[in-house]
Amino acid sequence: MSVELGENLRVLRKMKTDYTHTQVAQLLNIERSTYSRYELGVSEPPVSIILKLCEIYSVSCDELLRPRFAERKRYLDVSGLSDRQIRLLAELIQTMKPHNH
Repeated sequence: MSVELGENLRVLRKMKTDYTHTQVAQLLNIERSTYSRYELGVSEPPVSIILKLCEIYSVSCDELLRPRFAERKRYLDVSGLSDRQIRLLAELIQTMKPHNH
C-alpha cells in the first residue's frame, strides 16, 4: 500500500497545492526527509499524519488511501463560489459525462 499512497500524495501535492516537500513537512511539523519517504513509498505515515494530510489536500481518508485514486480524479478550485454556483457547476459536469447504456 505504501507505493500507492506515495503516488497519491505526490499527485495531490502537485495538483491541489503546488507545495514543495519542505512546505508540506512544515505544515505537518515533520522533517522534509520524512515526508519524502512517504511520497516514495519507503515508509507509511501514522494515522495522525494521514488525517492532517487529508485536511491539507481536502480529501477524505478513503480518497487518500485508495490505490491510484489521485490519477483518476481531476480537481476544480471552487473557492469563492456560492453553494448555488457549485451545484450548477456539478450539474453541468454531469450533463457532459457520457451516459452508459
